[in-house]
Amino acid sequence: MSRVRKYIDVDVLTEARKRIAHIFELFDTSVVMFSGGKDSLATLHLVREVMLAQGDTRPVNVVFRDEELIQDEIVDFVASFRGLDWVKLLWFTVPLHSHKYILGVTHSYIQWDPNREWVRPKPAWGIDLEPGDHRVFDQYSMDAFTARYFNGKIAFITGIRASESIMRYRASVNKLNDNYINAVGDTGARNVSLC
Repeated sequence: MSRVRKYIDVDVLTEARKRIAHIFELFDTSVVMFSGGKDSLATLHLVREVMLAQGDTRPVNVVFRDEELIQDEIVDFVASFRGLDWVKLLWFTVPLHSHKYILGVTHSYIQWDPNREWVRPKPAWGIDLEPGDHRVFDQYSMDAFTARYFNGKIAFITGIRASESIMRYRASVNKLNDNYINAVGDTGARNVSLC
């Protein structure tokens, strides 16, 4: 059965606040997945705003997955949040399978691969694997690894704009109710949802 896009008479900001408040009702722990980009920055501030409106003055749980091959300006920008009293930032620097697209060609690589020279040094505050742990994560096993740092039923909150990509749009309309809350799949992180 095909679905038809239907517009409602409510602005995006109001709906975002409602969704965040609903996520707070459903989950024990909420975590903003922060990339340092515009969408995750807006999400971080909205989560804090909703928390304060509910009288919750605890720091916002924030995760940054350092991809190694990122601009110094982004690294510095994200690092500036470490000193804020309203942010509890976990900065991960672990080996992770990844892809870069250069001039129309996909290149596979491993972020923070211990078998090559790194583009830049790992920050001293980064969360790394224990000595002797040689795992290399994929996106989904990384969700399970990250979830170990939090308790209960966990919401990983991301900021996306569905208008930027058909894939993002499809992910946000894949079910009729609470279509902004999705399981991470069979990765051992059954207590985690992507929101």
